[in-house]
Amino acid sequence: MNVTIPVEEKFKFIIRVSITHVATYILCGILFSVLFDYQSSLTLNAANYMRDMNSIIVQMAPLFQVIRGTLFGVVFLIFKDSFLDKKLGWLRLWIILLVIGIVNTPSTSPFSIEEFIYYVPSQLSWNLKFGGLAEILTQTLLFSYLVTIKTSHGLMKSIGKNKKAIISAVITGVGFSLSGIVLAWIINVDYMKGSTDIFAFVIMFFAIVTVFFITKWYLTHRTKTATIIYLSICYVVIAIIPTIYNFSTNSPFKSYLSLIISGIPVFLIAFYHSKSISKMKKQSFSDPNH
Repeated sequence: MNVTIPVEEKFKFIIRVSITHVATYILCGILFSVLFDYQSSLTLNAANYMRDMNSIIVQMAPLFQVIRGTLFGVVFLIFKDSFLDKKLGWLRLWIILLVIGIVNTPSTSPFSIEEFIYYVPSQLSWNLKFGGLAEILTQTLLFSYLVTIKTSHGLMKSIGKNKKAIISAVITGVGFSLSGIVLAWIINVDYMKGSTDIFAFVIMFFAIVTVFFITKWYLTHRTKTATIIYLSICYVVIAIIPTIYNFSTNSPFKSYLSLIISGIPVFLIAFYHSKSISKMKKQSFSDPNH
């Protein structure tokens, strides 16, 4: 018997898949770009067929991952019963992604059958070719596991319980990257110059973790004073600390404009929670038993 899935459940599934994709994409992208030092080879090896890394569309890659993640969620709805809450469901989904997304893709992508047929052996350096392969294998594996883990599992219960804190942390991570891109574009600096600065990634990670935990604290208070404290701490870790770091290390990104541009993610976090509070108030007024 076919059971119709409520629209709200479909929406939650799509959001869950999208957030999982964005998080694993950014995490693996940062990790493997540092481990395999992509930037040192990109200019020499890929200049003829890849966009310049300073291109606006390339620098906005994290934003496009939200679209990719949403599309994954929509498509997965069609066959999610074949892998969701199934034994070794993560392996089923991973194999599907590897076969359709890499080996059997219609495009002439690296390590695909079409590349083997139509392309001469790649002249890419080993760190770009095999680092890229290691990255996509790891990212899709992690993505598959997190998407298919049972909803009754403690981790998924924790994710559901901390959804607002997680979303705030995701806004921080994506906003951190995009504000850096915007700043680099305004002051005319190569954004990729910061890709090898491991301490800059540490600061971003610190900001993400701090926003996650301070959001959990804020959600238990929600007073005007708590809101001021909450947003102030968010602004400190997202805007002030990175600016101080850039000036203290004489970074090419040192600019007081970052205090303004990096405030955008804080504004988005504030807007997200204001909408959430408004929704709660509407539900409260519409509940006759309240």
